[in-house]
This record gives sequence, structure tokens and C-alpha cells, in this order.
Amino acid sequence: MQPDTSGFDDSPFTPLGELGEGVVELGHPGSMVYLCRGALSEQVCDTAIAMFKDLSGSDIQVDAAEQGTSAGFLRKATDMPILSEHDHQHMPLVDQAVFESAHQAVKRLQQVHRLFLCPATDTGYLMRRYAPGGGYKWHMSAGPVLANDRLLAMTWFLNEVTLGGAEEFLHQKIQVAPEKGSLLMFPAFWTHVHRTCEVKMGERFDLTSFLFMSQQGSL
Repeated sequence: MQPDTSGFDDSPFTPLGELGEGVVELGHPGSMVYLCRGALSEQVCDTAIAMFKDLSGSDIQVDAAEQGTSAGFLRKATDMPILSEHDHQHMPLVDQAVFESAHQAVKRLQQVHRLFLCPATDTGYLMRRYAPGGGYKWHMSAGPVLANDRLLAMTWFLNEVTLGGAEEFLHQKIQVAPEKGSLLMFPAFWTHVHRTCEVKMGERFDLTSFLFMSQQGSL
């Protein structure tokens, strides 16, 4: 006997459209790991890296090079938040470019995920440098204690790495090599455990932001 589904509206689970040119879902359908190529121009990427190098020698640098655990390092990198009040001539350019890129990316996701049409805002942006030997072990972007209101992780790759430095997803069986100017997006939950593989040669520069629930505004 077939259930009577007349009058049952499941439209919230019906895709609204396509992601658009330049955006692909990586791996198998339903992986929800998205790559948007050309999200930042080469000029913005180069400018951001140059700005990081300028500021990393000053007192603006925030994070230590290593975050340790009893089993060795969890994350080995150098971080710097992108804050509009930083006194650097290129800060407004980078800040605005990243904001516009995030805004457009979220609009594209909303075209295929109706339930993603919720009030949300971003956490600001963090620039990160992985030197040779650097990496980030398996983790999830949102957790039960810290940052549990995160919905979406966004990483902009600012350069290409000579060897290593790929972003790898445990359950989706996906590895994403850094591609200059591209934006990687995925849910911040336990479904998307991921790591940054060790940089073997060269450096990896990226920008990271998170979208989280907001009661007051949205991107």
C-alpha cells in the first residue's frame, strides 16, 4: 500500500537551480564539498600574501607557530586575522574582495540548498601560512565546546604549493590541491572531518572564514 502524499510539500528539499559557472561539487554527488574557481583575482592573492609578510614581522601577529597536544602538534601554522582597523595600505582591498567573494559564494549555495536560506553572518577572516613541515591534523570546524554555531567553512587558496599541502576529507575520500584564487566550501560539522596535509616543499597561504547562525543579519 502506497502512502498518500497528496498535499505533502517537500519543496524545501528540492534544488532551486544550479551552482553556476566555475563552481563544482567535488567527489561523488552529495559530498557537499564545493570548489569555486576564480573566487579571488591573482592580484588580490598576491597582495594578501605580501601584506601578511609585511605584518607578520610586527606586533599584529596573533597566533603562535604551533598548537600542541600530548600526541604532538594538532596544527602547525602561523595565523593573522584580517581586520579592517589594521594599519596597512592594502587591507581595505583584501577585506572588500574577500567579503564580496563570500557573499557571492553564499548566494550560489542558496540556489541549490533551500534550507540554507537562513540568517547568517561571517566570523571575519583569518590568514594562515603553512611553512614546510606545517599542517593541521584531522579535525572538524565546529565542535561541541568551541564554535558550535558554525554552519559553513570557507577557505580561499592564495597560492599553489610545490609539494603537499592538500586539504583532505576523511569520509568523502577527497583531496583538494591548493589552486590559486579558488574558494573551498563545506559544512562545518562532524560529517566533514578534514585535515591539511603536511607541506613538503614550498609554502601554503590561505584565508579562512566561517558562516554561523545570526539573529540580526546576514551576508
